[in-house]
This record gives sequence, structure tokens and C-alpha cells, in this order.
Amino acid sequence: MRLNENCPAVLQTLSSIAEISQEDWDNFANPPSDNTLEYQYNPFISFDFLHSLEKSNCAIPETGWMARHLMLERENDQGEKVLCGLLPCY
Repeated sequence: MRLNENCPAVLQTLSSIAEISQEDWDNFANPPSDNTLEYQYNPFISFDFLHSLEKSNCAIPETGWMARHLMLERENDQGEKVLCGLLPCY
């Protein structure tokens, strides 16, 4: 898959981790190991952990934690949006 170099990247803010699929989030946060990189699973950036904080009202504006996750997308040569990056932000 090639990204369209002429297409600008689009940065979006998400007010909840639930606005993105668990599969997409975890593929960036904790990608499957291919044994070529030294990578350790980080449970604190997993979808399940962050979603549980938001769902249980621990990470909400009233407690001083307002979700503003960043999602970067770009189009590929077929015109489909491709997720290029994610960043959890509170």
C-alpha cells in the first residue's frame, strides 16, 4: 500500500477513545511483534485500559482529564483513508 504523496495528512481530535475501533488503536499502541523489534507490551496505552478510564468516569473533564486523542490519516493511491498515527492525550 502506498500513500498518496499529493494528499495532505489530516489531523483529527477525538473526544473519546470509543470514536476509533479497538483493533485500529491497539495496532498502533501495541503492535503485534514480528521479532525484528525489541518491543514490550504497554498496558497503560491499550484501548481496554484507556476505554475503562473513560467509561468509569475516571478520565472525564470533571476530574481534570479531558480526552483529546490525536488521529492522523492520509489517503492511499486508491483514495481510501489510511490511519498513519495515534496519540493518546488528556
